[in-house]
Parts: sequence; C-alpha cells; structure tokens
Amino acid sequence: KAEVLDAVVLLVQRELRTAVLRKASAAGDSWDRIEEGCLAYLHSVLATPGLHRLLYVDAVAGLGWQRWREIDEQHWSRDLRATLTQALADGSEETEAVATIILGTLTQIAADLARPGRDGLASGGSVIRLLVSTLRARTGAA
Repeated sequence: KAEVLDAVVLLVQRELRTAVLRKASAAGDSWDRIEEGCLAYLHSVLATPGLHRLLYVDAVAGLGWQRWREIDEQHWSRDLRATLTQALADGSEETEAVATIILGTLTQIAADLARPGRDGLASGGSVIRLLVSTLRARTGAA
C-alpha cells in the first residue's frame, strides 16, 4: 500500500510542479517568479479536490515524514534554489538559508490551508507576498 501511495504522490507532485512552473515562468523577474510560483502552488493545493488531503495528510501518515520531505525536496527545492541563484548574487551564501525560509513558510501555509474557519488562501497569499517583498528589498532588487 505504501508503494502505491508513493507512486501516486510522485505523479501528483510531478504534475503540480509542471503546472506551477508554467504559471511562474510567465512572471517578470526572479522574485516575481518565486512569488507567483508560491501563490500558484497554494491555489492548486486548495482548489484541487482531495489534493490537500493527499499531500498533507495521507502522504505524511502513509509514507512518513522523512519520505514526504524527500519527495518535497525532489520536486520543489531544486527549482527554487535555481531561481534564487538568479535573484541573489551568484554564489551567495544566503541561497540555502533563503530557500529554507521560503519552503518552510510555504509548507506551513499549505498544511494549514484546509483548517476550518480560516481564509487560508488570502492570509497565506499575504504572507508570501510580504516574505518575497521583504527578501527582495533586503537584496536590493527593487
């Protein structure tokens, strides 16, 4: 059963990644692509029936936290780090730290999206926009 769940999660993450990258690629600079990618991810997780449950409940419970993180890393970290390398100075020592902050924030917001009584997409989108604008300002890319 875990093998089937693993295969399903991998397939879904691959399809979700393709859709998010397509949406993000239409945005302006690197920071715009990061913001648009995060927002597209949150929208997809919330708008696609059963996706939140699959990725944030069933996958974690059925595959375990470590395997879930490996899949997440495989599908999201590489692209984010590549875009951050463009947004920050090449070879910036901050790339890893900034990637961890963005992915951690995105993961927490996405995990909380389906909580009752919350407008997760609106508040989550606001947090993402604030985070990206703060990081952009800090790096001097206005």
